[in-house]
Amino acid sequence: MEYIEHPKLKALKAGNEVWEEWNDCKILQRHFCKSQKSKDELEVADAAVFLARDKHNKSQWHFAHVWLADKEEVSDGEAEEIGEVMSSFATIIHFCPYCGVDLNTEKDEV
Repeated sequence: MEYIEHPKLKALKAGNEVWEEWNDCKILQRHFCKSQKSKDELEVADAAVFLARDKHNKSQWHFAHVWLADKEEVSDGEAEEIGEVMSSFATIIHFCPYCGVDLNTEKDEV
């Protein structure tokens, strides 16, 4: 199946504001994998890996994923409009799930 990216996802991936709003945090740093294969996997997964400070001022690495509705979900009645958030989640991590780097020791990823 061919991957077709929704325009809202392009805007989402370009900045931190939406990720910060959904996860109630302040993003301090984003992780971008060095290998092209890992970069591609992260992009297609509609996900982000970032270091964030939460409302308790604690900084931790997170893996976050979002699923936005496409025309199939709208036609099936699961969503009202294309781009509607179907689900999203974030979890605390120590290693990048795509390239395996130890996020707590890797300093040159920005």
